[in-house]
Amino acid sequence: MRPTEDDRLATDDHSDLAWGARALDELTSFSAELADFVRGMADPLTRFDGYGERFAAALTRVRAGEGQWVAGVNVPRCQAVWMKFREDLLSTLGIARGAGQEGR
Repeated sequence: MRPTEDDRLATDDHSDLAWGARALDELTSFSAELADFVRGMADPLTRFDGYGERFAAALTRVRAGEGQWVAGVNVPRCQAVWMKFREDLLSTLGIARGAGQEGR
């Protein structure tokens, strides 16, 4: 996605290379944070084992030019890894999906 003045949910057409580079930098930073976070959780809660590695593997494919590994379909993309991790985390914490979203 690449927000515009008229559409904050506009699709990224990938024409702005600087925008894309910043997005990859953010994904790279997030990948490192996710790996650190799940490393500490994986010992007592084994279902969290592997999320960091799967996200990093998808990001490696993105950096190799395979853009569908960000949010494409039919591949274990960054977005899919994140969503599964989020669901596991919410379940572990006993938080219903969408809780706290009122008024947004």
